[in-house]
Amino acid sequence: IWDLPVIYLCENNLYGASTAAKDTMRLDRIADRALGCGLPGKQVDGNDVLEVYENTVEAVKRCQAGEGPIFLELLTYRITGHSRRDPCHYQPDDEKKAWFDKDPILVFPAALIASGVCTQQEIDKLRTGVEQQIEAAVGRAQQEPEPTLDDLTTDVFCAPAASVS
Repeated sequence: IWDLPVIYLCENNLYGASTAAKDTMRLDRIADRALGCGLPGKQVDGNDVLEVYENTVEAVKRCQAGEGPIFLELLTYRITGHSRRDPCHYQPDDEKKAWFDKDPILVFPAALIASGVCTQQEIDKLRTGVEQQIEAAVGRAQQEPEPTLDDLTTDVFCAPAASVS
Protein backbone atom coordinates (compact mmCIF):
# COMPACT_ATOMS: atom_id res chain seq x y z
CA ILE A 1 0.00 0.00 0.00
CA TRP A 2 3.04 2.29 0.37
CA ASP A 3 4.34 1.64 -3.17
CA LEU A 4 7.75 0.73 -1.80
CA PRO A 5 10.47 0.02 -4.37
CA VAL A 6 10.61 -3.74 -3.74
CA ILE A 7 11.34 -6.54 -6.19
CA TYR A 8 9.95 -9.84 -4.97
CA LEU A 9 11.66 -12.84 -6.58
CA CYS A 10 10.23 -16.33 -6.45
CA GLU A 11 12.51 -19.11 -7.65
CA ASN A 12 9.89 -21.60 -8.82
CA ASN A 13 11.62 -24.98 -9.10
CA LEU A 14 8.27 -26.72 -9.79
CA TYR A 15 8.25 -28.72 -6.56
CA GLY A 16 7.36 -28.24 -2.92
CA ALA A 17 9.17 -31.03 -1.06
CA SER A 18 8.14 -34.10 -3.09
CA THR A 19 4.95 -32.72 -4.60
CA ALA A 20 4.69 -31.04 -7.99
CA ALA A 21 3.46 -27.47 -7.61
CA LYS A 22 0.93 -28.06 -10.41
CA ASP A 23 -0.75 -30.64 -8.16
CA THR A 24 -1.22 -28.20 -5.28
CA MET A 25 -2.59 -25.03 -6.85
CA ARG A 26 -5.13 -24.09 -9.47
CA LEU A 27 -3.03 -21.38 -11.08
CA ASP A 28 -0.46 -22.29 -13.71
CA ARG A 29 1.74 -19.34 -12.80
CA ILE A 30 2.75 -18.34 -9.28
CA ALA A 31 3.27 -14.83 -10.70
CA ASP A 32 -0.51 -14.55 -11.06
CA ARG A 33 -0.83 -14.63 -7.26
CA ALA A 34 0.78 -11.18 -7.15
CA LEU A 35 -2.41 -9.71 -8.57
CA GLY A 36 -4.18 -10.58 -5.33
CA CYS A 37 -1.76 -8.21 -3.57
CA GLY A 38 -2.20 -5.51 -6.16
CA LEU A 39 1.23 -6.11 -7.67
CA PRO A 40 2.18 -6.78 -11.25
CA GLY A 41 3.53 -10.30 -11.60
CA LYS A 42 5.65 -11.69 -14.38
CA GLN A 43 6.91 -15.18 -15.11
CA VAL A 44 10.48 -15.29 -16.44
CA ASP A 45 12.60 -18.17 -17.76
CA GLY A 46 14.82 -18.54 -14.71
CA ASN A 47 17.28 -20.67 -16.66
CA ASP A 48 17.92 -17.92 -19.20
CA VAL A 49 20.59 -15.74 -17.61
CA LEU A 50 20.05 -12.82 -19.98
CA GLU A 51 16.25 -12.92 -19.64
CA VAL A 52 16.57 -12.84 -15.84
CA TYR A 53 19.03 -9.95 -16.09
CA GLU A 54 16.89 -7.93 -18.51
CA ASN A 55 13.71 -8.40 -16.48
CA THR A 56 15.52 -7.52 -13.25
CA VAL A 57 16.92 -4.34 -14.81
CA GLU A 58 13.40 -3.46 -16.00
CA ALA A 59 12.03 -4.10 -12.49
CA VAL A 60 14.73 -1.91 -10.93
CA LYS A 61 13.91 0.93 -13.32
CA ARG A 62 10.22 0.54 -12.48
CA CYS A 63 10.96 0.78 -8.77
CA GLN A 64 13.31 3.73 -9.23
CA ALA A 65 10.56 5.53 -11.15
CA GLY A 66 8.31 5.27 -8.11
CA GLU A 67 5.93 2.72 -9.64
CA GLY A 68 5.93 0.48 -6.57
CA PRO A 69 6.76 -3.16 -6.04
CA ILE A 70 6.82 -5.97 -8.61
CA PHE A 71 6.85 -9.76 -8.37
CA LEU A 72 9.05 -11.87 -10.65
CA GLU A 73 8.61 -15.63 -10.82
CA LEU A 74 11.82 -17.25 -12.07
CA LEU A 75 10.84 -20.57 -13.59
CA THR A 76 13.58 -23.17 -13.13
CA TYR A 77 14.02 -26.75 -11.95
CA ARG A 78 15.29 -28.41 -8.80
CA ILE A 79 18.06 -30.75 -9.91
CA THR A 80 18.72 -32.17 -6.47
CA GLY A 81 16.46 -33.55 -3.80
CA HIS A 82 14.54 -31.50 -1.28
CA SER A 83 16.95 -32.86 1.33
CA ARG A 84 20.20 -34.81 1.25
CA ARG A 85 18.31 -38.10 1.46
CA ASP A 86 15.82 -37.30 -1.27
CA PRO A 87 16.61 -39.26 -4.48
CA CYS A 88 13.87 -37.42 -6.44
CA HIS A 89 12.11 -40.61 -7.58
CA TYR A 90 8.91 -38.58 -7.95
CA GLN A 91 10.41 -36.52 -10.78
CA PRO A 92 9.70 -38.16 -14.16
CA ASP A 93 12.85 -39.03 -16.13
CA ASP A 94 11.70 -37.22 -19.28
CA GLU A 95 10.99 -34.08 -17.22
CA LYS A 96 14.44 -34.26 -15.61
CA LYS A 97 16.16 -34.68 -18.96
CA ALA A 98 14.29 -31.77 -20.55
CA TRP A 99 15.25 -29.45 -17.69
CA PHE A 100 18.82 -30.73 -17.33
CA ASP A 101 19.33 -29.88 -21.00
CA LYS A 102 18.42 -26.27 -20.08
CA ASP A 103 20.88 -26.04 -17.15
CA PRO A 104 22.18 -22.44 -17.27
CA ILE A 105 25.56 -23.50 -15.89
CA LEU A 106 26.04 -25.45 -19.12
CA VAL A 107 23.90 -23.49 -21.59
CA PHE A 108 25.06 -19.93 -20.88
CA PRO A 109 28.82 -20.54 -21.31
CA ALA A 110 28.10 -22.44 -24.53
CA ALA A 111 26.04 -19.49 -25.79
CA LEU A 112 28.83 -17.05 -24.90
CA ILE A 113 31.35 -19.17 -26.80
CA ALA A 114 29.03 -19.64 -29.80
CA SER A 115 28.44 -15.88 -30.03
CA GLY A 116 32.16 -15.12 -29.85
CA VAL A 117 31.97 -13.28 -26.53
CA CYS A 118 34.65 -15.52 -25.04
CA THR A 119 36.54 -18.76 -25.55
CA GLN A 120 36.42 -22.09 -23.74
CA GLN A 121 39.84 -21.31 -22.29
CA GLU A 122 38.50 -18.07 -20.78
CA ILE A 123 35.53 -19.93 -19.30
CA ASP A 124 37.88 -22.58 -17.85
CA LYS A 125 40.15 -19.89 -16.37
CA LEU A 126 37.15 -18.14 -14.80
CA ARG A 127 35.84 -21.40 -13.31
CA THR A 128 39.27 -22.24 -11.89
CA GLY A 129 39.51 -18.79 -10.32
CA VAL A 130 36.06 -19.08 -8.76
CA GLU A 131 36.83 -22.57 -7.41
CA GLN A 132 40.03 -21.22 -5.84
CA GLN A 133 38.12 -18.35 -4.22
CA ILE A 134 35.57 -20.79 -2.81
CA GLU A 135 38.27 -23.11 -1.46
CA ALA A 136 40.06 -20.14 0.16
CA ALA A 137 36.81 -18.91 1.74
CA VAL A 138 36.01 -22.38 3.09
CA GLY A 139 39.54 -22.63 4.48
CA ARG A 140 39.18 -19.26 6.25
CA ALA A 141 35.77 -20.26 7.64
CA GLN A 142 37.15 -23.54 8.96
CA GLN A 143 39.88 -21.64 10.83
CA GLU A 144 37.33 -19.47 12.66
CA PRO A 145 36.43 -20.40 16.24
CA GLU A 146 33.18 -22.22 16.88
CA PRO A 147 30.31 -19.84 17.74
CA THR A 148 29.33 -19.45 21.37
CA LEU A 149 25.87 -19.18 22.92
CA ASP A 150 26.39 -15.42 23.21
CA ASP A 151 26.76 -15.28 19.42
CA LEU A 152 23.08 -16.20 19.09
CA THR A 153 22.10 -12.62 19.92
CA THR A 154 24.96 -10.78 18.20
CA ASP A 155 23.57 -8.21 15.77
CA VAL A 156 19.98 -9.21 16.60
CA PHE A 157 17.49 -6.54 17.59
CA CYS A 158 14.87 -7.62 20.08
CA ALA A 159 12.06 -5.20 20.73
CA PRO A 160 11.15 -4.80 24.37
CA ALA A 161 8.16 -6.86 25.42
CA ALA A 162 4.93 -4.93 25.58
CA SER A 163 3.74 -4.35 29.11
CA VAL A 164 0.34 -5.65 30.02
CA SER A 165 -1.79 -3.35 32.18
